[in-house]
Amino acid sequence: MNVRGLLLGFAVCCLTVGVGQAAIPIDSQVVLARYALAIDGVKTPKAVILDYAISQSGPSMIDEHHILYRSGLHVRDETLSVAGSALRQREIHIGTREDHYALTRIAPRADAYGFVFVKALHRGAQIGYLYDAVPLVRQSTGFVVDSMLIDAKSSLPLEIHFSTGSANAHGNGVIGYARMGAYWMPTQASITALIDGKPARETIAFSAYRFPTALPTGTFLSPKPLPQLSLPTF
Repeated sequence: MNVRGLLLGFAVCCLTVGVGQAAIPIDSQVVLARYALAIDGVKTPKAVILDYAISQSGPSMIDEHHILYRSGLHVRDETLSVAGSALRQREIHIGTREDHYALTRIAPRADAYGFVFVKALHRGAQIGYLYDAVPLVRQSTGFVVDSMLIDAKSSLPLEIHFSTGSANAHGNGVIGYARMGAYWMPTQASITALIDGKPARETIAFSAYRFPTALPTGTFLSPKPLPQLSLPTF
């Protein structure tokens, strides 16, 4: 079946928003149009500092707390604790890498996906519109968005559900987002997978966002090693 034809022929659904006021019907295609505009207007912070906790079970066991500094592609990642025990000396990794969880990188676009409205959902006080995402080009491996929950107020995703696969692993997961100051940032990411036939799970919780106008130049310089002391010879 032609995917484009299926989506163009999809019956328009009516949604309602408003608590304690007259219901206002919103066409599901209008929600998608607002989403497209909102995604194009997403701001990326020039600099950000955040905490994150990572927990992994399966072939590898990880339980760590980090603080991360980012400016563009430049990253300083400091490990604060492992298995609940604070490190006497922080492990520091400095390098360059993309923000794999950035909304602008993850959010599905209309040139790559079609969207089918499923239903309206409540997430606490928030109302979201759930859409299935249908890839216009089928992929057997890699990262594929399966669905997303669009926030009624901001028209940006509250959740993006995905599947991913490679030659020896495949899994399903979800990335949650929320407003942090002037930005829309990830709050949690989790995945359940099979790696070489063995179950594995990983969860990352992001918190304590700070958005300085800039970071000191020394942030991304490798720490100098301690001087080596030589004992006197007799």
